[in-house]
Amino acid sequence: MSLAQQMRSVTWLSIAIPTAAAGLLLCSFAGAQTNQQNLSLKDQIAQHEQRLADAATAKQYRNEVTELNTLGSLYRQAGNMQKGLDYCNQALQFEKMGNS
Repeated sequence: MSLAQQMRSVTWLSIAIPTAAAGLLLCSFAGAQTNQQNLSLKDQIAQHEQRLADAATAKQYRNEVTELNTLGSLYRQAGNMQKGLDYCNQALQFEKMGNS
């Protein structure tokens, strides 16, 4: 989702909540987007590898599937198609087993 789309999504919230809260929401959302953009693909992969390990340890299957799919996408973006496909296939196996 582009920043413009994200901003449009957040804009409707500002109608429903007080102006001060909306301002805080927009600032924190924009800050989160900036932080994510500043992380390199390598850093993002490392972060999601850790989240995957945490989810597996806690037996949080839904989070594990989410992280597997995220890593599949990140590895694809990094040019490692086979590793990306491997992660997506692992996520698919969880879905087939009904563990998510």
